[in-house]
Amino acid sequence: MVVHDFISAAGKMELLTHVGLDDFADRLNCLFTVCFLMVFSCATTIKTYFLNPIFCYLPNIVGSHEGQSAYVNNYCYTEGTYNVPLEDFKIDNTKAYWDEEFRSRKIYYYQWLPFLLGVQGIIFCIPRFTWQLLVTQRAGTDLFQLVRVACDAGRADGEKREKLRGHVTRQLELWLFNTRELSSSPMKQTRRRLYGFLSCCVASKRLGTWLVFCYFVIKCAYIVNLICQLLLMCHVLQVKSSRSYSGSLLWLTSTFGLDLLSELAQGRDWQDTGLFPRSGACAIKTRQTADAQYIFAQCALPVNMIHEKIFIFLWFWYVVVLVLTLLSVALWCYRLLSHQRSRLFKKYLFLAEKLSQKNKDDERPVVENFVTKFLRHDGALVLHMMALNCGDVITTEICADLYGEFKTQYSHLDLRNPTDIGDAIALNVSHSSIAAMSPNGAVGTIGKRRRRRSNSGAGADEKHNSRASVFFAEPSAPLMEEDAGAAPVAPSADTSSTAL
Repeated sequence: MVVHDFISAAGKMELLTHVGLDDFADRLNCLFTVCFLMVFSCATTIKTYFLNPIFCYLPNIVGSHEGQSAYVNNYCYTEGTYNVPLEDFKIDNTKAYWDEEFRSRKIYYYQWLPFLLGVQGIIFCIPRFTWQLLVTQRAGTDLFQLVRVACDAGRADGEKREKLRGHVTRQLELWLFNTRELSSSPMKQTRRRLYGFLSCCVASKRLGTWLVFCYFVIKCAYIVNLICQLLLMCHVLQVKSSRSYSGSLLWLTSTFGLDLLSELAQGRDWQDTGLFPRSGACAIKTRQTADAQYIFAQCALPVNMIHEKIFIFLWFWYVVVLVLTLLSVALWCYRLLSHQRSRLFKKYLFLAEKLSQKNKDDERPVVENFVTKFLRHDGALVLHMMALNCGDVITTEICADLYGEFKTQYSHLDLRNPTDIGDAIALNVSHSSIAAMSPNGAVGTIGKRRRRRSNSGAGADEKHNSRASVFFAEPSAPLMEEDAGAAPVAPSADTSSTAL
């Protein structure tokens, strides 16, 4: 029953079927690690607060009834025990500060370990929640849901597959245009030129680098969290080293688990390592006469056998996850380099038969513009995530659809120029693409309407606003189909400005 409940809970956490805007290293941090910590926290909590974590023995005359034993056990567990050999622990009630030489050997941490493990699990969730908040609230659309729809399309067949794939392609096209600058004022042009020189250092939606910047910040948060967890582990467990580099960051983060495991393999137990003692000395304060006195109790701590195995596993797990996260950062830097981006998408286009050996030289400038000016870094990141979560097949199809739209509608324009973006929106969006976005299919008249306005010599600002309104108008506002032969009714300026 317990195993079935655990498997059911693990299934709800989507440990193996999780789909999102993250890679394998991210899932190790925010899913697998959190699951392990929650299981360990529950196990130690049950042992600590519902079973018997400590057993104490009094070798003197205090009382032997059951209530006395329970009191001694609870007292020693809450007040802590001394990690001192029993033959060396001496109580001298004639001295006021007899325990000064033993205070540094007093251990309290095992009472707090269940809470520590739970807090560690919560901390590991923070970067993931932050990433989800940034993407869903600030990216312009729910990219997590978009990746999930792409995965659904990859599992579907026939008409449903085409419909879901078309939806993902249209949403990506809208998102890629929604983050572009539509204003052509001199100040905005100057700012665009300045950002163009500093594109590698500036996080901006207009430059297509904001999502990548946020993702690398989350990666750094995972790395810092893992290092801090290793340092916290050594500090809480009061780890001391006899090596020449004792106290250095290298030792704190690289040899604690190895040292402990090797010492256990050599037969050196807790009496030599000083970690997770199985027994300890306890000084119980009693009042039998006029003055308070301390009496000696010997305690066994079976709960520390569990703690030892848990923290050895966690140390190795943290180190492995840290290494994989560092490798993941390096891999993403390599993936998002301009040359590597073009190489990957060329592979997808070859698979989709959009490119061939005959036309690859002619298509090379178009592919470069597609990657650097249309997708940019943020679009490349999203398509990479789709490939990692949904597979190369559906990602190839979506990439081919985007490339087809780009080549047909936008390849001859400068997508860094707001005027050309307006022209692309008003005049070069295909009938099929807009019809899919419009709920009633009344799009043919829109294209005619915009062409008639653009040819009538209207002002540049009015033309720009009307074009932008077509592309970014809310799909929830249905457009009325005009009667055959009736003169089209142009939308008001208020409607255009509101849509913008």
